[in-house]
Amino acid sequence: APANFNECFGSPDASPTGFVYFGGTTQLFRAPKAGGTHEALAVAAADLGFDMLIDGPNIYTLDSVTTATIGHVARISNDGGATYLLAPEDMVGLPGAPADDLRGIAAEGGMIYLITQEGNPAQGTEIYAFDPTLATVSTQAPATLVLTVSGETGCSGLAVDTSFFYTACSGGERVIRIDRTTGTVTT
Repeated sequence: APANFNECFGSPDASPTGFVYFGGTTQLFRAPKAGGTHEALAVAAADLGFDMLIDGPNIYTLDSVTTATIGHVARISNDGGATYLLAPEDMVGLPGAPADDLRGIAAEGGMIYLITQEGNPAQGTEIYAFDPTLATVSTQAPATLVLTVSGETGCSGLAVDTSFFYTACSGGERVIRIDRTTGTVTT
């Protein structure tokens, strides 16, 4: 059985006969959707963090780095989990070190979005975007800071559609909706 999780996350792949992935900052597992025994995946703890994303055949993990512009998103598989990259690809270069941990990752319209879990309401929660097709084995895709949301703290998890970002914030204990164009927050 898995050891105790630290910052537990989970994500299913798109295949009806595929897997549900779950893990945390030190381990990653997958279990068949049809039931059965889970398996530990050979992914280094250094490439794990607070969330993960499955986008088509690509499996990404979100690291907790806060002091650098790289090392935040690792692609650990590019074939739907059939194999795992021995040297995961460092996918994104941020325009500056984030104000806090990145705690959510989501994909929409060919872009990948990231959100910080800001603890200081004056600092603002940051949302970044990058095009994963611009990353290569040796070059990170450049990210853009698309929004800074003032007054929201402790946000983690991220969902996105064509009009809004959605996240859960412990400051105020609520789920918020953020307009992608104006940055207006509603509950």
